Amino acid sequence: MAAEASSASPRRRSCGRLLASSFFAAALGGCGDLTVPVLGLLPSASPTADATSFALRYEAEAVPPNMLVLSAVVDRTCFGTNLICEADGVKEGANCCSGGAAVTEILGRVPCSGPPGSAEDYEDCETIGGGVEFQDVTVPAAGTYDVTWWYHCGENDGYGDTECGGVRYAVGSSCRPHLIDVNGVSMSSSEDGQTAPIYQFPCYPGAWSILHGATTALPLKAGPNVVFIHAPHEITLDGADIDAIDVLPQGQGVLPLVTPVVSGF
Repeated sequence: MAAEASSASPRRRSCGRLLASSFFAAALGGCGDLTVPVLGLLPSASPTADATSFALRYEAEAVPPNMLVLSAVVDRTCFGTNLICEADGVKEGANCCSGGAAVTEILGRVPCSGPPGSAEDYEDCETIGGGVEFQDVTVPAAGTYDVTWWYHCGENDGYGDTECGGVRYAVGSSCRPHLIDVNGVSMSSSEDGQTAPIYQFPCYPGAWSILHGATTALPLKAGPNVVFIHAPHEITLDGADIDAIDVLPQGQGVLPLVTPVVSGF
């Protein structure tokens, strides 16, 4: 189903200093001295919270410390809208980007003979897959946490992934597939005796600038972790555009809860 527009009022980017929230430790981004949040405490959290009340947000575009792999790039225009979510406006259906930017071009076919958009875009591809690696995702205790992915996938554009790997979501109309690694270990489950490594995120009608959320349950160790989301190793499988992640106690992430499946189609 179509996502409703949020009542939160997004702000348009302008060149000048914009304080996103008193909760954020900020780092400089594009557009002169514009402050782009790198890591933020959600309003209900405190820096010393234990694993039952802990909550942090990490922006995908915070590079460094995050790392872009192969084709992935940072779009600091929020898909040409220049809309920045208010501090409390990161929610399903909001027409904005958290921090004013997102990581795009998470392509399954790369590296190829030429960069995306070139005449050699699909030639001699190695299908390693692009992605973004979140560095220093820090939690107070080892355990399973909800990682809510804030992402963009509009215009029902599943890029051929119309069956969502057999998942029937109550939302969305098609999907974009992803692989997720935690501290270098590929996350997967078993389905009918087969390894199921593909996390399917629903796509929606409406503009690409509209924000959507999906949650994965991931095992994290106490202290810093590396969480890597990337496209499957297929020439026709591309991931969604990744905006930010929230790290929360298990059971507190937004729906849908995404569990891995075998297929990326």
